[in-house]
Amino acid sequence: MSFDRTGLLGLVQDLYAAHKDNQTFLHARLGLGADVLEPYKETIDRWLWPDVSRKQDMSVTKAKQALSNYKKAVGEPAGLAELMVFYCEQAAGFCSDVGNEDTLRILLPHSRVCFIRR
Repeated sequence: MSFDRTGLLGLVQDLYAAHKDNQTFLHARLGLGADVLEPYKETIDRWLWPDVSRKQDMSVTKAKQALSNYKKAVGEPAGLAELMVFYCEQAAGFCSDVGNEDTLRILLPHSRVCFIRR
């Protein structure tokens, strides 16, 4: 399969319209928007600091996927480091907020993302 310029532009437009993750990827890769880290931070925040009053679930896998997605889209070391620190802050903050130190032990010790001294 080969694409001419018009066909390739149409494909990119279709991918952009198909899913928010594609939009986030393209915005990050092309440096569009004020803060390319913001959508990744929103994902980390959502999955590591769920709204327990709304019975939202926590998902370490989905939060870590935001790190992986950023790395694929941009891979800029300073941005990745900022996201990793944000990940650790959110995990520790949520556990502190709900008073559940056991959850923090589950989230962080086996993660290559965070190392917290006791």
